[in-house]
Amino acid sequence: MTETPLLTIIVNGETVSFSLEDFPGSVGALITVLAFPEEHVVAEVNGELVKRSDIASRSLTPGDKVELVRFVGGG
Repeated sequence: MTETPLLTIIVNGETVSFSLEDFPGSVGALITVLAFPEEHVVAEVNGELVKRSDIASRSLTPGDKVELVRFVGGG
């Protein structure tokens, strides 16, 4: 029996693992899985800001450190 490959990354300071069978391994997929509204999220991977136009295609690799910041309006 073979084990399902996992992608282990750090998201907002917490280590998380995803099955590569169910998770395509991109910043956009991560935002979707975590149920963040993409239009209100800024993403940073390993200290580098990810352009909004690159979110869907920016691949994640094991050990990446991802920071997701969600903007919330109010007054």
